[in-house]
Amino acid sequence: MSDTELLSPQSGEPRVKKSRAYRAALARAGKILKKPRRLNKLVGDAVHKAERIDSGPLASFRDALYTTFRLVKAVSNGQYRQVSWYNLMLIVAALVYFVMPIDMIPDFIFGVGLLDDAMLLTWTLRQVAVEIDHFSAWEREQLAMAETVVMPASCAPGDQ
Repeated sequence: MSDTELLSPQSGEPRVKKSRAYRAALARAGKILKKPRRLNKLVGDAVHKAERIDSGPLASFRDALYTTFRLVKAVSNGQYRQVSWYNLMLIVAALVYFVMPIDMIPDFIFGVGLLDDAMLLTWTLRQVAVEIDHFSAWEREQLAMAETVVMPASCAPGDQ
């Protein structure tokens, strides 16, 4: 099945979004989002699967994928809240679909098993690109704040 066959001709959406497996992933995503521990496990499973992929359709957007993993983890831990519920559902459903071994094209089919996962993840990452950019900016801001050491005036050099 080619990339163009996996996309709906009118919308550019992956056909996989209309599959029974994606609908099941969407339903599971709603349940998982209510339980932070399950959400963290999902991210862990997705990271584990992504680490095994060195080449192919998923390798080209690895950085965005890992940023998305961090976003979901930060939401799960209550550190980050500036993401819309709709976009969070899209992300979590895509991650559920990604970790499912049996979906529209089962992952064990060598050469094409991850193609549907890649199409859905690519589409999802494009849909939530602004959210990912906002999260990346928030991450940089958090890092800058953590690196900034505020020294009390009484500890300033030369005050001894």
